Amino acid sequence: MDETIFYYLNPDGAVSLRAYVGVDEITHPQDAVILTREEYESRLAAIEAQHEAEAAATRDQEQAQKRADYEALITLGLPAESAARISGYTPPS
Repeated sequence: MDETIFYYLNPDGAVSLRAYVGVDEITHPQDAVILTREEYESRLAAIEAQHEAEAAATRDQEQAQKRADYEALITLGLPAESAARISGYTPPS
């Protein structure tokens, strides 16, 4: 049996796909726009790139906060080793 794949752009901006095998009647998701495979792959790549950029920004913010905490602990007089352990920041060697 042949497989038929449909690619969709959902109302919330997400993309999805459905594979049908041996189905006489195909029902598409309500309010979804049918995409070509190329459109689907392009939109999916853009979504994944956006997610990765957001994750990288979050990691950068977390690292900056750890460094600020580390420096504050050093300023309070804690030994560097203790400040690193408490803050989770690993200073450069």
